[in-house]
Amino acid sequence: MFGDMIFHEKVQVAPYGISIPIRAFLDVSETDIHRFSLLYRPYGNIEYVETPMIQMGKSIYFAEIPGEFIIRDYFEYYLLLEISNKTKTFFPVDDAVQNPIRINIDISEKEQSMENPEDSSSDYIQDFDIVGLTPEVVIISPKPGERIKRRDLFIALSYFPMKNVDPSRVKVYIDNIDISDKAAIDSSYLSVPTKDIMPGIHTVRINITNIFGQKYNDISWSFTVLPRKTRNFGTIKKQSSQLWANYTGGHVDQSINIGEINFLYNMDFDWLLMDAHYLKSSLENEFDQPRDRYYVYFSNDFMKIKLGDSYPFIDDYAWNGRRVRGVNFSFEKRPLSVDVINGKTARAVQGDPADNAMFISDIDSTSQIMGITVSRNKYTFQQDVSSAKVGLTFGEKVHWDINYVKVQDNIPTVLREIPNAELDIPIELASKINVDNYFTRSDSVYTIKFDSLKHYKSTILGVDDSVHTLNILAKNWGDKKPKENIILGSNLQLGFDDSRILLKSGYSLSFLNQNKWNNLHHISELDTFVYDIKSDDKFLEYVPLDVSQQLSQYESYFNFSNNGQPLI
Repeated sequence: MFGDMIFHEKVQVAPYGISIPIRAFLDVSETDIHRFSLLYRPYGNIEYVETPMIQMGKSIYFAEIPGEFIIRDYFEYYLLLEISNKTKTFFPVDDAVQNPIRINIDISEKEQSMENPEDSSSDYIQDFDIVGLTPEVVIISPKPGERIKRRDLFIALSYFPMKNVDPSRVKVYIDNIDISDKAAIDSSYLSVPTKDIMPGIHTVRINITNIFGQKYNDISWSFTVLPRKTRNFGTIKKQSSQLWANYTGGHVDQSINIGEINFLYNMDFDWLLMDAHYLKSSLENEFDQPRDRYYVYFSNDFMKIKLGDSYPFIDDYAWNGRRVRGVNFSFEKRPLSVDVINGKTARAVQGDPADNAMFISDIDSTSQIMGITVSRNKYTFQQDVSSAKVGLTFGEKVHWDINYVKVQDNIPTVLREIPNAELDIPIELASKINVDNYFTRSDSVYTIKFDSLKHYKSTILGVDDSVHTLNILAKNWGDKKPKENIILGSNLQLGFDDSRILLKSGYSLSFLNQNKWNNLHHISELDTFVYDIKSDDKFLEYVPLDVSQQLSQYESYFNFSNNGQPLI
């Protein structure tokens, strides 16, 4: 599905020396976008130049390839989208880095310009057909991507650290129109009058040359001018909503009818973005895990909070994109980053009363007192999760984090008894039942309601309570056993050669408990733990045990169990 996120019409041919606009559409919420970039290079270059794609509308993004790069026979580019869970999508999909989109440059435009030397633009292109130097500039106003009111518009750029700039050869373009003669340009600073600039999206491009005829790489950025009559943003700067539905119907061995309704709402508070999403599915069923999805998402430059369903990433070995319903909090302001998760990844399912949610697991008739044992079946415990990760990042070369994950089945969320559950009666017990009012028969299969068996067992079996017992199991039921896992991990990443080489190392230590019902409750139980069968008040015949201590005081952190399976 990620391959369908980017929609873009490839550019096949471009005129010589003219900037190329690149537009793309994204089928993904803007709050899920970590980075969306255009990467381009002249044919023959090894390295790509990366520039961000600027959002123009709800799903439309724009970037521009400067004209000074369009000077060779071919030009190459591709698009890179990285969403919040670090998944990367490329356009084109198949090996975009090695097989990018190729643009053919129309060289006839260059030949025409050289045949007309009186055209000032042709002289300008020839002068600038030099390998560019890296400029040292500060964009004073407006900032890249800024939305600014018409009355507050002011365009200014400082290049004070650059030496020997030739003001007479500094060129200023707005939307590819040369306005250099209207700009105030000196050797360290320039400004542009904005009286004639209309509301809308505009792109500024500036060419700088020094007194030695050496050209610096273009400085280019875009911004949005709001109409003069636009009111103050107030509490809500922008809002939008979407509603859509999907339906699948057909027949393959059985009828298929699946429907979904989605609602998405976005609000921009200028300092905070909010998204709300709700999905209602026709597959939602109380006897299964939820198919409905919902979340409310808040984000700004440093913080992200998602309430509801999310798919967080903590560690490759611990929590990597599995759904959790609860609170997902992230904070990042370098060098510090903090992630906290608290919620549940599976809801409690009691089971269908008509489909063996309870069953008779054992009948003991070896003595005169008959024992009937009833157990639970086809249930799912609520699975709770809490996690935290703290990371430190120094530049692009060093990253270190430490993380903690605890996942456990919540035993009390599954009921011990379901009164209306239908129990299949084993043959040996069916022959002892002598009252037809309490059981049903279908194809020689006998069933009885659990509450009937519990409250009228003496009447049903035709004997008094002294000669039979009904045992309702409180643990170690016939289906899934409650599990618990505590994971401690850490990761280190080092970058070498300007991060062209990355060395990553990590580990996770997992304490998996396969059955919480078999936890140890007293420290004396460690005396004969695992293969140690000698009772000597020592753990594994070596470590002395203080039997006055209680294991219960550590239960909120860790449970000792006969079914524990540590793993690195």
